[in-house]
Amino acid sequence: MIIGFGNNVVSSLAADITASQTTIQVMPGAGAMFANLLTSDYANSSNPLKTYAKITLTDAKETVFEVCHLTAVNNDMLTVIRGQEGTTAKGWSLNDVIANFATRGSENQFVQIEELQSGHYVAGVAGGTENNLTLELPATYFVNGGVDWTLRTPLVVIPALNNTGASTLQLTMGGRVLGIFPLYKGNKAELSANDIIKDAPVLCVLDN
Repeated sequence: MIIGFGNNVVSSLAADITASQTTIQVMPGAGAMFANLLTSDYANSSNPLKTYAKITLTDAKETVFEVCHLTAVNNDMLTVIRGQEGTTAKGWSLNDVIANFATRGSENQFVQIEELQSGHYVAGVAGGTENNLTLELPATYFVNGGVDWTLRTPLVVIPALNNTGASTLQLTMGGRVLGIFPLYKGNKAELSANDIIKDAPVLCVLDN
């Protein structure tokens, strides 16, 4: 999932809420700007991405905070996942503030130059054995209980051992095993001994 953002998205609670409540009513007419958080300016029709947003509950003096994940909007009713980023769900009162403030969690998803150039999200040193490689990479596919994932970018695997025959790669992303995939040569032939050489990067592309 990707995070949606907005400009000056601030409102107030239209009613008290409890610590367990997962729907929040904002002031009349304010729902539209929260709904806009769940849209993107740069769509790819062949690669639809689910969007959520970070919203913060606080009092008028901003002395206490609760971070929530906004997942849906129906008119002026927001559907949220409470108590995110180490904050605790609590009761809030009529006219308390609800806003799309920046949080550590939202800003951590900005890809920085060094992360991009080092291949932080698409490259890594393989674990496992010579013929059964493993690779674990960060991902946000499964935030908020998501189950769908799409991988269309090549991965760079840096092996720690030479292979001795047909090989597989167990790929874990976002803490979840996506599968154990056979590694093939360009003609879909199984690998032979020493097709994988220690420390020589292997470029892998998912074929289905």
